[in-house]
Amino acid sequence: MHPATPPTTGAPVGRAHRTPLPRRRLLRGLLAVTVAAPLMFGAAACGDDGGAADPNAPVKLSIFWWGGDARAKLTEDALALYTQKHPNVTFEKTWQANQGYFDKLATLTAGGNPPDLFQIDDNYLAEYAARNTTLDLTPYQESGKLDTSKFPKSLWQYGVVDGKLAGLAAGENTQGLVYNKTLLTKHNLPEPTTGMSWEQHIAWAEQVTAKTKVPGTQDP
Repeated sequence: MHPATPPTTGAPVGRAHRTPLPRRRLLRGLLAVTVAAPLMFGAAACGDDGGAADPNAPVKLSIFWWGGDARAKLTEDALALYTQKHPNVTFEKTWQANQGYFDKLATLTAGGNPPDLFQIDDNYLAEYAARNTTLDLTPYQESGKLDTSKFPKSLWQYGVVDGKLAGLAAGENTQGLVYNKTLLTKHNLPEPTTGMSWEQHIAWAEQVTAKTKVPGTQDP
């Protein structure tokens, strides 16, 4: 899932510091703990409407994310791979534990100096997009500079807020359901099955609740 072409625009060419450009930022919606960074950075590099024509001009992007050591290493490996493929693009990396992350991100964005790329929980996606903190990636997707062809449509559309593509997921989770088979057998109740619709699942859960007095389903 690499971008179709190397980044041609982005942060002001050769800049040594960041300037407040709130409309030039990428919000990355996170749906999974896996990291697919090349696509993310390909999109982020297309951020400056008046960018230079030279695709090899130096570009330095700041990136901020949370997670443990394992995620940090995977992210740094992905960034290094991107720089290997596009030597003119380098990254100023900052990461920390989840605790305090959103406070710091809020402070940076409120001060007009958010990172060029940042990890965000999907619960905050609409809030940050509504504040115009994020770049609308739709034109880059439509032009092919941002290749989402390998994304399920429902996955990339998850990042659409008010008709604008505000962010991209780093990956996709596979859903799983754990249930108490012993309890169901004891009460002569059917087990949930793969392919149930939400309506069928709710009906099944209501049946379990009525007969066992145990909540039939919950989302932790």
